[in-house]
Amino acid sequence: MTLVLPSLQFTDFHKFLVSAGGLSVAAAVGLPLVMRTQKLNLTSAKDVTALPPQTQDALELQQQQSLILLKAWPYASGFLLALGITLVLIGGISWRNRQKVINDRESAEIDKIRAEREKAYQETVAIIRSHKEDLDETAQSLEEKVIDSQSTEELSSSEAASAVGPKPRTNSSDVAVSETPDSALQKTILELDPESSATVKGMVRFIKAQQEAIHRFIDLWGGENIDIVRDVRIRGGGRADFVVTSRLDHIPGIVADIRTYSEGMSPRVASEIVSKWLRRAFETTALEYNAPLRPVSVLIFPDATPRTSMIKVLQTLNYTLRGEDGLGGMECTVILSRESDLANAKFETDWFSQRKLTIVQLSAN
Repeated sequence: MTLVLPSLQFTDFHKFLVSAGGLSVAAAVGLPLVMRTQKLNLTSAKDVTALPPQTQDALELQQQQSLILLKAWPYASGFLLALGITLVLIGGISWRNRQKVINDRESAEIDKIRAEREKAYQETVAIIRSHKEDLDETAQSLEEKVIDSQSTEELSSSEAASAVGPKPRTNSSDVAVSETPDSALQKTILELDPESSATVKGMVRFIKAQQEAIHRFIDLWGGENIDIVRDVRIRGGGRADFVVTSRLDHIPGIVADIRTYSEGMSPRVASEIVSKWLRRAFETTALEYNAPLRPVSVLIFPDATPRTSMIKVLQTLNYTLRGEDGLGGMECTVILSRESDLANAKFETDWFSQRKLTIVQLSAN
């Protein structure tokens, strides 16, 4: 909703007063100019006596009228000027008093709308934070994502659905707090030796990708304009890696999922996982969080991934999302990128505001 400023209420009565005052002022200014253009008929007494009696009477009357006008026009001009200024002041003051009442009323309505919107926004953020995972849930989710990224076999529909997110758990956190782009759990994992195990290496790679994606949104819209909550549960046992919300109308709400693509992973598996997550997020998050949130899936490839492999995944995704799963009309976004490309990328608002499926492949070229 776009808020508008109070409107001007200039009634016919005010227009009449100001118009009449303006005409009076114009007449007061114009009268001296008119008088300067008048030529007086100055005739000597000798010439007058030579004229017929009727002409003499007419000339005398004309001279008397000109004399009266010469004496009266300064007073008339002053009167018209004073009258015009008075009418303009009366119309302006009465309009100002009326306008002030209208402005106060409309300002109160705008303040009420803003307060209602702020309340609704705070409720949305509170709902999102209440769905935040606790540390154990987040750690398990990270491990499951690493396992998913190492999948090389085709998934059945039930397996693909389970791969979208962790199963429901009962030990959820009772208190949710505001998130910073780098949380304590992620920092702890990043301090581990990535070569200690494939799982740890996968977690480190995933967290770096998650952080880069979050920072790209911060670069796009400004950290002061958005709220970010990481590791949020969604209905049906799924999860989102982070949710972006904002009070500003031009910034769309985002619910994001980060996936890392490992060498040997089947493009079909990646497409099924992305498709299932997008559909679940699209169908549940808007109602669950009481706000329109656009699902965004970010698929990260190792830097050594050949371009042909990325193109094959892109083609499979495009076919799966627009064809088999019929998500072409769904408002969601898929971003494919190498790790280094994501770190240097510059997101664009159009990717997240188009009312259709948007697929973007980031490239350093």
